[in-house]
Amino acid sequence: MKVLAFISILSVSFCSAANILAVVPSPAFSHQSTFWPIWRELSLRGHQVTLLTTDPMRNRSLTNLTEHNFHDAYKHSEELNSLINTANFLVLIQSVPNYVADILTTFFGSEVVQDLLKNNSTKKYDLVIVEGLFPEFLIFGDVYKCPTILIHSADTLPSIHKVMGNSMHPVVYSMKYYACRGTLNITFLDRLGSTLYYAFLYVVRQFHINPVRHTVFKKYMGPNAPTIDELTGKADLLLLNIHPVLHGVKLLGQNTITFGGGVHIREPQPLPKNIKSFLDKANNGVIYFSLGSSINTSQMDDVKKKTIIDTLRPLPYRIIWKYEQDDLSNIPENVMIVKWAPQQDILRHPNVKLFITQGGQQSTEEAILNGVPMLVLPFITDQIPNAKKIECEGLGKYVNHKPTLSKEQFKSAIEEILNNHSKYRERVKEFAKLLLDEPMPGIEKAIWWIEYTIRHKGAKHLRNPIVDIPMYQYLMLDIIATVFAVLLFMITILYLLIKTIKCFVSYIKQKSKSDVNKKKQ
Repeated sequence: MKVLAFISILSVSFCSAANILAVVPSPAFSHQSTFWPIWRELSLRGHQVTLLTTDPMRNRSLTNLTEHNFHDAYKHSEELNSLINTANFLVLIQSVPNYVADILTTFFGSEVVQDLLKNNSTKKYDLVIVEGLFPEFLIFGDVYKCPTILIHSADTLPSIHKVMGNSMHPVVYSMKYYACRGTLNITFLDRLGSTLYYAFLYVVRQFHINPVRHTVFKKYMGPNAPTIDELTGKADLLLLNIHPVLHGVKLLGQNTITFGGGVHIREPQPLPKNIKSFLDKANNGVIYFSLGSSINTSQMDDVKKKTIIDTLRPLPYRIIWKYEQDDLSNIPENVMIVKWAPQQDILRHPNVKLFITQGGQQSTEEAILNGVPMLVLPFITDQIPNAKKIECEGLGKYVNHKPTLSKEQFKSAIEEILNNHSKYRERVKEFAKLLLDEPMPGIEKAIWWIEYTIRHKGAKHLRNPIVDIPMYQYLMLDIIATVFAVLLFMITILYLLIKTIKCFVSYIKQKSKSDVNKKKQ
């Protein structure tokens, strides 16, 4: 009996080597590096992985991994990254269609992609994995007649959630909900603002971004190319690098798998000697200042740079500042400028007391898992709700630096955290325990579901049937209207019946009175 049980376990866990095509077009290091452990693990398990990426790992020991380098796509992100620092939200939105179109053109116009599209009779893939920001590449699933998976380095867009059958109610999943875990204590204005925000995203996507990207897609795939929603609806699974503790509890279908909680965290590496020496000699502690891989601190305006320098100069702490250029002058003695920083290993150092960050997901997870409080200067997308979440949960402070960075607010936030460092650090450590207390590591969960899809040649049986229900049926508008009509009909009948009875009673009374008068006469 034990032998049979052992064999059954092996039969479930075993997955024969498969050919996997993975496409991750985003020219953003944080997006790419999040998935590196997944490609590595799939390769080590014997799967043949063909990866189209802007940031190859170049790990020669992974003999089953074939990487096609699209690093040139980064030239299209330079303008967008500069706008993140200098432009307002509406100007940024205007630049998105051209940015997406340029990325699609770079990939679809390449010999590599054209070869993959045309030579489907000589090549065979058992699974296609596509980054969620570019669902156009799910077309490879049609080309090779194989299952497809969408994967995202953070949460995905409401439009993809909708197509996958996940609830994204604008009231339940408002920005305020994300900020404070488990609370729905939101006002009417909060609900109105959230609804308008979701409506704005829908309009921008449908009428501003999608027409441009679909034009590019049809250029390469022909006039009858499927729409983005049609392609997304064919995906077997949606893999999201999120965690309910960080991103709020969501009503997700069985075909949406979350694997967040530090999947990109690597083993400790030795620090460069100059950085290690700087950290070791910091008797009062160190502040680490980095705005991530996509946002260049050097592109901040001069006023903000001066505010930062003037705030950091008198502090009794050492500061490591990731700054990409050589144009800074009058650098304080307590500040070390580095163009690149081994962030995870710096945050592991016991002398690091504070992390000044943009609030990106990977940076947030690294700080939490190393017990470092945060001061967040958010710029775009998930950074703003992450910043509010960090402040609400007592993990740090949030400073709004747009349009200007207030020296008083910046200094006050730094002092608040460092003067109460033990309180903030303990809260961060408590939060880390919630992130880590899972039945299996995120990487194992992601791999298990990828191999599950391979084993069963898809996962359409997990598809949420709610996506096939029209909105009026989902909201039960027809049922509500029918019940209302029946009630209205019954009330009308009752009203007419009562009115008839009253008229009849009045008639009887009038007739009786008339009869009495006749008798008296």
